[in-house]
Amino acid sequence: MPSLTASSDRLMQLMQLVASAQKPVSVHELAEASGLPSSTLYRHLQCLCHWGAIQSAGSSGNYCAGPIALQMALNFQQHDTLAVQVIPELQRLSRATNETAALMVATRQQVICVAMAESSQALCCSFSPGKGQPLVRGASALSLLAFMPAKQSQETLNILLPQSEHVALKEKLEAVRQQGY
Repeated sequence: MPSLTASSDRLMQLMQLVASAQKPVSVHELAEASGLPSSTLYRHLQCLCHWGAIQSAGSSGNYCAGPIALQMALNFQQHDTLAVQVIPELQRLSRATNETAALMVATRQQVICVAMAESSQALCCSFSPGKGQPLVRGASALSLLAFMPAKQSQETLNILLPQSEHVALKEKLEAVRQQGY
């Protein structure tokens, strides 16, 4: 993987924080989540707004995804060959099991549903295409985390959890591996 400069890595982190937020996010929330100083944060937000990756959400000082995010999402839906190819298999699996089947992809700090076939049962799923959740929460996320390379898994734990929770989660991940999920 090409190495990122600290600046580009911070820009991507901010885009991910805005994209994964359930509602428009404030500068204070972004500063807290990213650990960036205010001057750096405002400079990066200005750049992301200039390029349309994020936008101001009214006069509240909050930010949400911008029009480039929509363009990227549409491009992903049209050209992601894995998601396109897996849909018939997800539909077959859903019909055979009468359960919802989904393709979940692990990113740097979260798991994102990229395709799904819903079951005919009236169930409420905690995921839908485009929705993400932290890579340390939920059955799908833990299944992906359990089978990641050890270095990548440890980096994720270091970023998302306090050290005091690592042992308990590592025990859960070992149980997931043993059960073959």
